[in-house]
Amino acid sequence: YSDGTVYYGPLDADYRKHGKGTITLANGDTYTGDFFEDKLTGYGTFSFASGDIYEGDLIDGKKEGRGKYISSDGNVYEGDFKADMRHGKGKLTTVDGDVYEGDFNYDIKSGNGKYIYSNGDVYEGEFKGDLRHGEGKYIWANGETYTGDFANGNMNGFGTYTWPTGRASYTGYFENGVIVVIEPQ
Repeated sequence: YSDGTVYYGPLDADYRKHGKGTITLANGDTYTGDFFEDKLTGYGTFSFASGDIYEGDLIDGKKEGRGKYISSDGNVYEGDFKADMRHGKGKLTTVDGDVYEGDFNYDIKSGNGKYIYSNGDVYEGEFKGDLRHGEGKYIWANGETYTGDFANGNMNGFGTYTWPTGRASYTGYFENGVIVVIEPQ
């Protein structure tokens, strides 16, 4: 093509890319996989000039269905995509070693999931806006646990905090991650 794009593969009777082929775009991105009537539709692998790689389902050039996305910084996502974004069920493993497995809503952790931190802490419960929000359970690597309400990533609302040392647990209210003692009136 005049812009430097190169395509290798079959064409249909109307000279449209159709079948399995490879296209290298002028910006250096390369796609190898299925084409349908000139569109990147089906299953294929996109290798981006940035170093990112996507392998999975596409509809009209957008990630749609199941796939795996490996970013150049080392993060890996495997799961559902919709409209080019993580959407549905999936697993995200960060370069730091954190692992989130659960629901995504247009690239945002939202719904139910489990987050395993590289330091050994584990949270399982509800997420909203990429943060712990709703009901859940947080287990620290040292054995301490909190089960209850979360808001904006913090213990917030009613819950129970336990210590592994035999110290009595606390059940009551929390605000922004801190125990709130409510005095009787």
